[in-house]
Amino acid sequence: RHPQYYLKDGVVLQVEKTLFKVPRYMFENSSRLLADMLSEVPTNNDDLPVELQDVTPVEFEHLVKFLYPLKPIASPTDPTSSEHLDISQWLSILRLSTLFEMPSLLEVSKHFLSSSITDPIQKIILGRTYDHQPWVKEGFTALCLRENPLSHDEGKMLSKEDVISLAAAREEV
Repeated sequence: RHPQYYLKDGVVLQVEKTLFKVPRYMFENSSRLLADMLSEVPTNNDDLPVELQDVTPVEFEHLVKFLYPLKPIASPTDPTSSEHLDISQWLSILRLSTLFEMPSLLEVSKHFLSSSITDPIQKIILGRTYDHQPWVKEGFTALCLRENPLSHDEGKMLSKEDVISLAAAREEV
């Protein structure tokens, strides 16, 4: 059982060997995929949890923490507010909102990550992974306009097509 997110009432979800018990409302209203999963089985029984695949307990905790904060948000500067989740937490939310087809949460995570991700290589990789073209464009623009060429290590992180496109674009600048 998760130490914080095994609540008195709710749906029992199993992530690897960890049980979470949280209200079903946000999952059902945010994701048709999860709503369908939750409608197929009795979901308040530890012996018959809904098993979530391809998710780690830490990632799922980040998602649940955003959907169901345990502390009220006192002010915009409150470190528990969504604006103060760290990048790794937002990346978990981005990945799971994609996996569970949660479009509104996907947009929220993209919004917060847009101002947090400053590395152009990471922007390109994430933009390609999550089909978010503004990040790809921002990453390419930053790499084209910087003084230093692409390093060998950076080149290995990108696809061959991206490296070729970047080299051609830098030649034009």
